[in-house]
Amino acid sequence: MVNKRNAKISAMRNEMNPPNGYFDKAGILLIGWGSSAGAIKESVDLLRNNSIDAGCLIFSDLCPFPADKVVSAIGKDKKYISVELNSTAQLKLLI
Repeated sequence: MVNKRNAKISAMRNEMNPPNGYFDKAGILLIGWGSSAGAIKESVDLLRNNSIDAGCLIFSDLCPFPADKVVSAIGKDKKYISVELNSTAQLKLLI
């Protein structure tokens, strides 16, 4: 059964929603998922109103983790802040 489930992963990748970007070309990205999306977008608006070049990436699907999309979105020159509602920073560990 484990092999049968693992065989479905490649098809799942094709059906996953990509991370939703909001000013995602900014120099600083807030990254989060799920119910924190509204607070993250509001934070981006507040930062941008204070002339800080901020944006965000919000994930709705995390498994299987879309590492290639994250790497292309973050790039090498951007700073990012993982915004999470847990104590172990699980999303940051994935990134």
